[in-house]
Amino acid sequence: MNFRNEVEKIEFPKNKNVYFERTSIDGYAFLGITKYLLGLDFSKCKDKVDALGIGLNKRWKSRGVPLPHDEVYAYSCYPVYEFYHMIGDETGKDRVIDVMDKIGFYDSGHFRYCKTEINYIVPNVSASAALSFARHGRMDDCKKLINLLRETQNEKGNWNYYTLPENVTWGKEDSSHLSMMVIAMRDLEMEFGIKTSDMVDNAMKDLELLNTLRIQCGSIGWGASYLYLGTMGINEKLCKLAYNECKKSIKSSNFRVRTIASWALAKGEKLWNILSQEE
Repeated sequence: MNFRNEVEKIEFPKNKNVYFERTSIDGYAFLGITKYLLGLDFSKCKDKVDALGIGLNKRWKSRGVPLPHDEVYAYSCYPVYEFYHMIGDETGKDRVIDVMDKIGFYDSGHFRYCKTEINYIVPNVSASAALSFARHGRMDDCKKLINLLRETQNEKGNWNYYTLPENVTWGKEDSSHLSMMVIAMRDLEMEFGIKTSDMVDNAMKDLELLNTLRIQCGSIGWGASYLYLGTMGINEKLCKLAYNECKKSIKSSNFRVRTIASWALAKGEKLWNILSQEE
């Protein structure tokens, strides 16, 4: 596979909007990061990221709660901030942090899923928020989130979801979202020296269990990309299996799946170079 050629072949969706591939901001941010890392022109990606709201830009329901088309999501903030951070766009970074401040925290200290109240604690957004806060110099907010995640990691190495106000456990992170948390935590330790390796090592236990029979690719196929990047340099077997699936994902018919795969492969190459230098 000629990776650079595959990336250059990725086109913006024109009509289809399967899993919000046309309207969601994250796909354009992931592709922009990829093109930046490969030295390709990312200007059209930036134009889209600048123009779109930091979310799905489509009406949706979560936990039965109707969410407006301009709803802002904590998950969307993560790739958008990373894109602006990589290209050195301070105005863009401020824009994302302003949105994050509007989303805010629960009294428990967890970061909220979106601006509209859905009474649902989703741990993975706390991990990604911690990384964005650190990159923006807000280390107190970052460390509070990391300390909370350390306190709430369960015995299997995963994190539970909770419904509010009853604080009832409602499932746990699946493979793709647990991998997302691992990626953010590893970036935190590599970039800022904030210890997260203990939580990462614990999370590997459940990632192995979740992917025992086959690689969990998620609802549409992006799970392998996160797993590949999350396990690189830690679990060689899982990483290789996920890598093979990730190479398939970059040829997906879905724009978001393709761009997340391209991001994982490009960022993975950068990470591998860093890990090789440490040996």
